[in-house]
Amino acid sequence: MEAVEVPVDSAETGEVEPAEPEAGDEPPADELPSETAEVHAASPDAARTAAPPLGQVWTRTLPNGLQVVGRRDGRQRTAAVCVSYHVGSEQDPAGYTGLAHLTEHLMFAPTQRMPNGFHGLLEPAGAIYINAFTTDDETRYCSSFPEGALPLALYGEGERMAFLLESLSEESFAIQSRVVRQEDLDRTGGDRGISERIWRLPYEELYPDDHPFWLGRRPQDDVAAIELDHVRWFHQTYYVPANAVVSIVAPQGEDEVVAWVERYLGHVRGGERPTRPEWIQPDPLTEETRIDFELPSRMSRLSMLWPSAPLYAPGDAELDFVALYVKQELAAELRPQRGARYSVRQRSDLRGSHFLVDVTAATPEDLEPIRETIDYIIGKVRFAFLSEADFTGLHGAAMAFIGTSPLERANRLAGSMRHGGPPRTEEQERARYEAVTRESLLGAARRYLPDGVRVLLVTSYSDVAPRRGFAHIRRTPPEVRR
Repeated sequence: MEAVEVPVDSAETGEVEPAEPEAGDEPPADELPSETAEVHAASPDAARTAAPPLGQVWTRTLPNGLQVVGRRDGRQRTAAVCVSYHVGSEQDPAGYTGLAHLTEHLMFAPTQRMPNGFHGLLEPAGAIYINAFTTDDETRYCSSFPEGALPLALYGEGERMAFLLESLSEESFAIQSRVVRQEDLDRTGGDRGISERIWRLPYEELYPDDHPFWLGRRPQDDVAAIELDHVRWFHQTYYVPANAVVSIVAPQGEDEVVAWVERYLGHVRGGERPTRPEWIQPDPLTEETRIDFELPSRMSRLSMLWPSAPLYAPGDAELDFVALYVKQELAAELRPQRGARYSVRQRSDLRGSHFLVDVTAATPEDLEPIRETIDYIIGKVRFAFLSEADFTGLHGAAMAFIGTSPLERANRLAGSMRHGGPPRTEEQERARYEAVTRESLLGAARRYLPDGVRVLLVTSYSDVAPRRGFAHIRRTPPEVRR
């Protein structure tokens, strides 16, 4: 990617600086939610008992472009809100990697009317959960709280969407910049360049060089170059109603919830939804690509990746079952090996999907036996050694992962709409898993996890390797391997 000049002047972004909001942007002071009057008086028991336990999913689009999706859950006394902005690390300009992550942190900073920040607003009202995360293509903020605090939560989301920038200080910026850099160091074990390079290698083999699945894994050495004006530009460009989805699951009915959303988020100027590139699915693999990465440090790691079924396509749900089975078997096989850690998942997405097995071993000598163990476990599925009893157990375990709390429901609704798709419910997820049979599971394993067609990364110690490591890549057609 070529270097991008980051605009910081309001004229370059086509937006008005938020320091002096236009008339109509700010809700009247006497309409702000009161923690004592409005929050705790909302939703009387009589209204809840008369409501259906679980309503239908509804959607609205406000005049400012904000998409709102919700569902009534009359069985709960808690509510949840998730706000998903369609922006992530793939939108970081060259030279400013980490800008999306740093902006996420600063969204919790104080504003003039929210002097203790978002946490300080909701925690006195009994907040159960407040958190956020940034991926390559999304930044999502979720909170869960007693049902009566719903107006307060929506007020807080509107406040930081509309008025964060007028209150951001250099002090808050400096604190969060240090936090993000420290998180990066913690994640990469102190040597970000080596760790990030190891993590990226198999993705670079599986996906094109401009695909976000590995563009988003660039080292975050650029955080120190980011200034407060860069955050202002990023927020003005991407943190606008037209580029966001708000999902709400609460005991209150649709009309009541929409009235609150319009009251606290309808005043925010809509902006424009930035265009997003159309990503091309990766080409199918035709051989095994083995990457031997040697390091002069005691890191022993094994990663296997296969291109797999796209999100919601036939085979996607089946590979979730296969991932559960491989996890269970690895837990039994690796128990005697102290220090071994592993991760198995079907990473499904509309832009590309892959099945990943990742193991960190105690010693380099453990890697080859672990590889053989993984091949044996997946081979059992391909060659139909998975019993009906095993399948029944996997079916129950998969169903248990489908969460039904307001927070889990709100998360699911927000996630399913991030690429413009329709909202998905747990009923649809259950139906998807109910449709999986032992035969369809075996067929998916044979199709998507073939022997000898994958990307294999083996990281091990070498006392003669350069400090930043050495990668040797060889590609072997499956007929040669056999």
